[in-house]
Amino acid sequence: MTREEVIGKNIMLRRLERGYSQENLSTLTGWSRKEISRYERGKIKRLNYDFLKSVAIVFEIEVEELEKKDFIV
Repeated sequence: MTREEVIGKNIMLRRLERGYSQENLSTLTGWSRKEISRYERGKIKRLNYDFLKSVAIVFEIEVEELEKKDFIV
């Protein structure tokens, strides 16, 4: 699993754990639902730290937590 796929999986799992739709997360982060979907599917060419930081703030975690493979169930 690539780094991008791990991050995407963690974003999706944390989002679902909180009961958020992609649209909810979009509203909370200020990023488009399409961008959130691309990250969740690991379909990004270059990681954007500002995106990751905004997602981490919503989830109340550090950005590094999004890269942990042990979170994936």
